[in-house]
Amino acid sequence: MYCNHCGKPLSDYSGICKSCKKITDVSAGDPVYDAYRMAQKKKSHETFICGFFVILAFCILISAIIIHDEPYIQESKVSADMQLADSIHTAILTSIMDPEIRSMKKYPGDYDALTEEFDITQYTGDENCILAGAAEILDMEDLQDLSSRLRSLGATGRILVTICDPTHVQVRVEGTYVSEYGEEIIIR
Repeated sequence: MYCNHCGKPLSDYSGICKSCKKITDVSAGDPVYDAYRMAQKKKSHETFICGFFVILAFCILISAIIIHDEPYIQESKVSADMQLADSIHTAILTSIMDPEIRSMKKYPGDYDALTEEFDITQYTGDENCILAGAAEILDMEDLQDLSSRLRSLGATGRILVTICDPTHVQVRVEGTYVSEYGEEIIIR
């Protein structure tokens, strides 16, 4: 096949003459051109299939990594919940020891109310001076927002507090999956 412009033979069937750099009229009826086009189509199909298998392999690899790292991800969520429970524990102990809160008239009644297990995520406002002090220490208006901070698997959103004595407070995060043996986070 020859170029329409310069008359030189075409070295390939790309439609551009390498000698004069002009677009040539390549006829579709030429058997050599048709074979060239078929080879190009076959290459594009092979490229598509190879690309598909590469993407499929990456998807399988990523899912395997996610499945493998699931326990580690869960452990980090449990760790975050344990830190939250520890912060609540420290805030309540600090609130109990605060001389300003201890001097309030309603302190003995509020203290006695917390000697039985109490869900602090149900607490709103100033109904308990000890929990109000803990909320202030945690820099929160009320403690209802604590349930939305729980991340671990199975957490019901309930954080239960029991004051055993002035130096001993138990914080329990209900329903959190910690390990195959323990179902709850308990900070004492």
